[in-house]
Order: sequence, then C-alpha cells, then structure tokens
Amino acid sequence: MFAEELLHAVVECIASDTEFIERQLPHLSWKYAATKLLPLSMASRQMRRICLPFLFAHVEIIKGQYYVERFKDCCLANQGFAVSIRSLKYIQDPHTCRDDPKDIEMFRQLLQYLTDLLQIKICPSVGLLSVVNCHSVPTAIAGSVDLYSAQLFSPDISLSKLVVESGAVYHDDGHLDAFFARGMQLRSAYIDASQFSEELFRARNFHGLHDLTLDINDTVSLSWLSEFICRHPLLKKITFDFGLYNASNWFVPFIDSFIEKADSEGLGDSLSIQCFAVTRITPAPTARSSDEWYVSGMNLWIPKSATVGKLLHLLHSFFPKIFVLTLELEHESYVPYDELVLALCRFSSLQAVNFLGSTLQLLDAGNRSSDAELVEAAMIQYTSRIARQIPTIEAFYLHNLCGLEGSWTLRGWLNVQTSHPNAAEGSGRHTVGSLHLYRLGRGLA
Repeated sequence: MFAEELLHAVVECIASDTEFIERQLPHLSWKYAATKLLPLSMASRQMRRICLPFLFAHVEIIKGQYYVERFKDCCLANQGFAVSIRSLKYIQDPHTCRDDPKDIEMFRQLLQYLTDLLQIKICPSVGLLSVVNCHSVPTAIAGSVDLYSAQLFSPDISLSKLVVESGAVYHDDGHLDAFFARGMQLRSAYIDASQFSEELFRARNFHGLHDLTLDINDTVSLSWLSEFICRHPLLKKITFDFGLYNASNWFVPFIDSFIEKADSEGLGDSLSIQCFAVTRITPAPTARSSDEWYVSGMNLWIPKSATVGKLLHLLHSFFPKIFVLTLELEHESYVPYDELVLALCRFSSLQAVNFLGSTLQLLDAGNRSSDAELVEAAMIQYTSRIARQIPTIEAFYLHNLCGLEGSWTLRGWLNVQTSHPNAAEGSGRHTVGSLHLYRLGRGLA
C-alpha cells in the first residue's frame, strides 16, 4: 500500500483538476472536482477518509426549514462531514431577501454546526450579517449587489467580513465611502468612466479591489490610471470595454503601439478592438506601473475583408502572453481552418477561445444547416480538432450560432478533456459540453 502522504497528494491533485472557467471565480475557490473523487472514495475506508474533506469542502443549501433540518441531521450524524465544510453557499431568492425572525434563527442554528467554515455566500441583509458577525467564519461573500440600495446595510452593522463580488459604480456622491469605512470590500467593480471626473478617480479608493472593468469612449481621458493603480495594490486585472466604439480610433494605453503598427502595415481597416484586458505581473519587475502589466485578453471584430492570419500574427508579436482571445466574425466572414490554427498556435499561453457572432462561418460544413443538433456536433468536432493541435487551450465559448433566418441560436461553453492520459501529447484531447438552444420568440428551449 502506498504511503498516506502520497495518497493525500494524489487526491489533492485530482480534486484541483477543475474546469478553467470555474477556477476564475472567487466564490468557487473551495469547489473541487468531486465527481472525479467519488469512485476513488469508494475504494477503501482509507480513501474515503482522505477524500472526505475534498468531497464536502463546498456545500450548497437552499433556504427553507426542510432543507436546513436535513442538513443539521447530517452534521449531527457525522461530525467529520461538518468539519470538512469550508465554503457554504446559502441559496436565497434575491428578490425576497428580507429579515424574517424565523429565517434568521434558522440561519443561526445552521452555522453553529460549521465550526471550521472559512467563507459563506449569502444574499446580504442586516439580520444575516448580524449572525455572521457572531460566528468565527472570516468572510461573507455577496454576489452582484446594488451598492446604492438605501436599505442594503444598517449603519449599526459592521461590514468587516463582507466581500462584495461585483458591483456597478455609476455615480460618486460619497455614498460608498461609508461602506468602505466600515470594512466592506469590493472585489470587482464596473465603472462607466464617462460619468466621472479625473479628480474623482484620483481621489477614489475601492477597498479590496481585484478586478476593474472600465466602460470608456473617445471622450474619456485615462491620465489618472497610473495613480489609481498605485493606490490599489490588490488590483490584478483591468478590462477596457469600448462598447460600440472602436479602440483603434484613439489613443489607449497598453495597446497604442500595436494600433500604430497595424495601421502602418495596412491592417488598420481590418482592426476593430471591442475590448481588451491587462493582468498584473506578480511580483512586478520594476517600479514603473507600465511594466507591471501585460495584455492578457483581446476581443477582435473580424470583418469579411480581413486577413486573420496577418492580424493574429501581428497581435502575437506585441502580446504573446494572451490567454483569452475573443474573435467576433462579421456575417459572411470566412476563416480557413488551417490559417486560424496556425495563427492561434503562436500563443503559447492561450487557455480560452471565444467565438462570437456568425461563428457558423468557421465550419467547413453545416453553415447552412437548419438542424441545431448537427451544428452543435459539427462545432464540437471543430473545437476538438483545435484542442488537439493547441495543447494549452482548456475551453471554448460559443455565442450565437444562428440557424436559418435566425430561427434559433446556440451558445455555451465547451471544455477540453483528455480521454487517454497515456496517449501521445494532444492526441486524446476533445471538447465536451452541451450548448444551450434558444428559439426565436420562445427563449431557452
């Protein structure tokens, strides 16, 4: 029999093999690949004991007397189960989050069994936050929150444990300062930069900020950005979203040299940047803020006249570390498979590829099909071919694969899996997943 330390290492490796997209979500940081561990946990009592902390590290429970009582019974019957739980998602209807005394007491009783809890996701209210503040759990996570809701937080409640996953900042009247002063952290912020003056950006500090999305246009100056970055040492990613505008039409930091080069090589008319993201290097190589960041994501709109190979070759020469690439195809655009793969192979860090718009034009066959199932199968085959040739890719996102006359669309994630771990590199890779079918006028089918 193998040493237990080795078995622990094997189980932890299997447990951490979650999908690329899930690994990007902070509230899933305790969610392991439980389905892969289940067979292993049934091999012996020793393996069950080793797997248990990973199998039940992340638990979701629906608000309600019936579900809470059943959960309490499980905790009482198996103390090992209760102490394994590190992350709890308390599922509530966000439209009915209110402080009913019975619900608050039920929530308090629930937490008393979870002595080793490290984070809990809730729909925040005064009552629930009061219970959390009396428990040893260090972090309470709230999802997308309306930061301007008048009844959201009582001034008497400490927010030192509260981490808001995402929130939109659409005006600055000092309203958020009171929340930050009481300890609240905002992990991801969406800001319409056109609604704020440079002075406000220079003075603003968002506690706990890791991810920033800026909605900008050609009227917005970004001269304040370096100072803003210096005041937010936790900031890891900035996304510049241009909406209906085209970033190649005016000066934008991080990508201005690329735009100039594309224009000088006659690719300016083929270049339309809808969005791009930069990621912070840790640790930073120098004290200069511009050296701390690299372009990690790019959204390119591809007109039918574009030479995709040339455009992506130039993109790679400036931004070789891109790991998320989005290609939005104009109607009737055609991208030869060999040209696309040859261009994508240059990006050695590429992990996710998103195809938006008229993605049926990618397929050699099926682009005139009216059968959604055939189109889905063709796209799975197409993305599997790419995955076998580019070993770093972990997922594809497909958006709006349209049927004839727009009668239906397909969208969703296809994740890369390896069927034969011992096979030659790349040979066993294929994509799996189920695309969502939306029919015109009927929504999700």
